Amino acid sequence: SMSRRRTLASPPPGQTISAPRNSGATVWRGTTSCWPDPLPTVTTVLVPPPSPSAAPRQQSPPAPVPTPPAAPSEGRDSELRYHTTSSYDLEIGIRRTTLDAQGRCLSVYFEVPVFEEATAGYRKINAFFEELTERFFSPDSQQLTAAWGYASGAGSLAVPEAPFFYQRPAAVGAHTAGLVSVTIGYQWMMGGVLDYGSDSYTFRTDTGELLGLADLVDAGEYALRELIFTALEERVSQDEREHGSSPIDLEHLKGYELDDYEFAVDENGAILLLFDKYEAADGAYGGFDLTLPVPLKPDFI
Repeated sequence: SMSRRRTLASPPPGQTISAPRNSGATVWRGTTSCWPDPLPTVTTVLVPPPSPSAAPRQQSPPAPVPTPPAAPSEGRDSELRYHTTSSYDLEIGIRRTTLDAQGRCLSVYFEVPVFEEATAGYRKINAFFEELTERFFSPDSQQLTAAWGYASGAGSLAVPEAPFFYQRPAAVGAHTAGLVSVTIGYQWMMGGVLDYGSDSYTFRTDTGELLGLADLVDAGEYALRELIFTALEERVSQDEREHGSSPIDLEHLKGYELDDYEFAVDENGAILLLFDKYEAADGAYGGFDLTLPVPLKPDFI
């Protein structure tokens, strides 16, 4: 879902795009069609639950989500019709659901992990991501409707060599016996500059409960906020040493409630604060991550 910290607008055309922070996705350029080759589509899923002694490995793929075929039409449909296909990356255990762009130079997809439902917790986690996927492709999605509109019509700037895209690539970070942390990136390019960011979700694996920062560590809210402020101030000081000044809006970020800070847990168990492009500073500065120097509770390691 879109964070309150992110605003969507079409940036001015004619700007150069660059690879976003931690995106894990590809910008499709220089091709003769508007879409890349799809991932191989396969039929079943098994991702074993983690054990304290070993990280989980994904064994076999999930069933693709069937979608009714589009009604016959000539040329482009005049309105957005949510026809999708699903594919699965066997190596990383991520399912991608891709919108049928119906001839437009537009790449739209949403990715989620799929876990073996060996426990009630994993069943709840899978259901959570199913709901996110359905919400993304809902007729109520203003962002998807906007992307469709930008890529439509005679005035669209989208061409096969530079298609527009609205992409949500997913990645699994920490995955232990106690928790799993998932980040779904956000990439938006509609003929101007690239906008990007992410939404992250960390769960208890036994219950499927969505965790907050305060749930992960043996520290109270006041101590956590002090750690966050110190990390931000150190980033500003680094900018000032290297560049003479920093565009980071410290006062804005210090005004967040604790639950407003987006965070993820990486493969090494480090807690990362994630700031989207435009969230903490101007667009030229971009998005960035900060590491909180505090250990996870033993139950989550």
